[in-house]
Amino acid sequence: MGEVTQRWKRFAAGRGTGLLLVVAGLLLSTVWVQQSLSETGFIGTHGTLTVERCSFVANHGSRRSRQLQDRDYDCTGTFVADGGGAMDTAAVVRVSDDQRIGTELSVQQSGGDYQFPGWTRALLTMAGAFVMLAVFAFGLFCLVTGCSFGKWGGPTSKEAEEKIKGTWFDRFLNTLYLAGGGGALLFAVAGGIAWL
Repeated sequence: MGEVTQRWKRFAAGRGTGLLLVVAGLLLSTVWVQQSLSETGFIGTHGTLTVERCSFVANHGSRRSRQLQDRDYDCTGTFVADGGGAMDTAAVVRVSDDQRIGTELSVQQSGGDYQFPGWTRALLTMAGAFVMLAVFAFGLFCLVTGCSFGKWGGPTSKEAEEKIKGTWFDRFLNTLYLAGGGGALLFAVAGGIAWL
């Protein structure tokens, strides 16, 4: 019974954690890449939203977000896709300034959301996707090597690193770490510059 419990602890600590990190890394990076492509206008439907009414939205975010966006409005109106086709009479987009009735806003529809295409948020979202690539790589490392955390009996991450050192798997993981960290830094800096 004690040996079975010890095996389960090794699995849960190393491979179980690795599996969770792999799934989380893949899932979040996929969602964030898709969101980033939508924010830049590469996917989704371009069109025009004709404002019918706007209502003030109380911002309950952090203190910093209140300073940056202290006056948000949800504008409702009719969305018509460029070139005809899709039409939504109850489209809602969030704006920073109150809009007059009849104002035409160029927006992007993706799923059920409407937003203004732009690069700032998209670049910062891509930075997050690249961070998740590094999380995926670490999860893969734990999943394959079974590295353990604490006193659970599996190899420590340092012992597991020694075991794979110099192999193709080690080079593959280092490439993923470098791509994840470098990509995150690049997109974060670009997003920060675009924010200014």
